[in-house]
Amino acid sequence: MKLVFDIFMTLVFCFWPMMMMFSPMMFDAPGSEKNTKAIAIICLVMMYPIFIALALFAFDIRYYDFAPTTLLTASMVIVLGGFTLFGYTKMLWNLINGIPISGYAVVRDKVYFSGSNISNADPHSFRLLAQHVDDANAEPRYAVDQRHVYYLGQVIEGFKPQHAKLTLIDERLYLVNDTQIADGGQLIMNASPQTYRTYEPYSTWSYSTEGDNSTVYYHCQPVADIDYASFTPLTHELGKDNNALFYRGKRLQLCVDLASFKLLQDDCYFADKAHFYCLIRSGLVSLDNEHINDIELLDYHYIKGKHAIYYYQYDSLVVVENADVATFEVIDYDAKTRSHAKDKHHYFSRGKVVE
Repeated sequence: MKLVFDIFMTLVFCFWPMMMMFSPMMFDAPGSEKNTKAIAIICLVMMYPIFIALALFAFDIRYYDFAPTTLLTASMVIVLGGFTLFGYTKMLWNLINGIPISGYAVVRDKVYFSGSNISNADPHSFRLLAQHVDDANAEPRYAVDQRHVYYLGQVIEGFKPQHAKLTLIDERLYLVNDTQIADGGQLIMNASPQTYRTYEPYSTWSYSTEGDNSTVYYHCQPVADIDYASFTPLTHELGKDNNALFYRGKRLQLCVDLASFKLLQDDCYFADKAHFYCLIRSGLVSLDNEHINDIELLDYHYIKGKHAIYYYQYDSLVVVENADVATFEVIDYDAKTRSHAKDKHHYFSRGKVVE
């Protein structure tokens, strides 16, 4: 009977690590992290190994050969260690002290964000910035006091708090004052809130004009050596002016015919009057041995040229080995051969011969 009891208790104790692992999912529901009663109940339930060890200690019942005091000590160390690892110790401490575990709060002359103290915030002038009506149900991200502006509890360095407010520009929420603009907690250098705009539909690119000075931005960072007047975004990552191509805000040292350079399809295939280009993770690559007139774009990322078959992947453009150009074609998925393409000799899947 003792052995059955010990095995049953082992199963009960072994359930605890799995419950701890999935416990953050208990706070997925909107507003659940603010429900004090629910947090207290969940934390008490997750402490069940300690309560079991206390009961065994109270009735002097041994678990296998462990003394009740040893089991109680081990349970407390393991459970409290797990609570600390998952942040529940801090959560409980804040709960006891009336500090919310999410969002901004002023408690006893101290300012907090997500339960952590903002040490340089002034509690007497601290206030939240009103969000746009479409964003009214979201947790406030911006706040201001007499010295600083904050985004998710962090100071936005260099941004002046005077007349700070949130406003919509091209359907996106920005922080502005009379002379500055910030996005996502990042000050956009030399940008004017009156003239700052994005290049739709490629909103990763943006611009601002100030007198004779105009600046193009990529993800809010100024792009160097770019001609604003002739700049045109081609995708969310690639753009061109009359002098060069720009990839993720960096000038490419690639010789192309800019006047005829254009997007073909899928935000990754491009061409000028003579050559074909493909955008991979490291930048733009060209098929120098193929003329654009000989290129045929096929399904499933295959490209047919005069001299070879190519396969596009996000991080590379490779030659399909052993492919016969004349008879190569893409097909509907063939479950028997597990392939999407074939020629007179082979079947192919993801740019390789199916063995």
